[in-house]
Amino acid sequence: MTQLADGTKTFKLPSGQTLVNYPDGRRVQRNPDGTTITRHTNGIQIATLPNGVVNTKHPDGRVVQIEVDGTKIERLVNGVVVTYLPDGIIIAKYKDGHTVQRNVDGSKIESFPDGRVEQTSSCGRYVTKRDKDGKTSTIRVKPGVLDDSIDHLLVEE
Repeated sequence: MTQLADGTKTFKLPSGQTLVNYPDGRRVQRNPDGTTITRHTNGIQIATLPNGVVNTKHPDGRVVQIEVDGTKIERLVNGVVVTYLPDGIIIAKYKDGHTVQRNVDGSKIESFPDGRVEQTSSCGRYVTKRDKDGKTSTIRVKPGVLDDSIDHLLVEE
């Protein structure tokens, strides 16, 4: 063990691991393969892998992974996985297989476990639906008429 004047303690283990304990309570583990794991006093754990990928585990169970290309993958406690792509697209995958993709232009693609797909245009005025049998229809919302009645929908095939 080596101890610095500021109280930092470094331990080198026979396995090749290095453990560093800082006065502020942080603990850093450096593995022979290049992986570094930092444990903070607030419960956050950050693992930096040799390939540059960073995984952060939060005390609430949420895990956030940052890929080398900037893609962010967030695994929520309820099983939902949200992916933020570098180009601004956001994809949420639910435990039941339901997927929602929000594009940069504001459009949305929603896929359901039974094979149905709904696409909403960026202006929100057109919805294209494909049922599980592959039949496609487009619904257009008339401008200025947004209420609960069916009169504001036009079906085009």
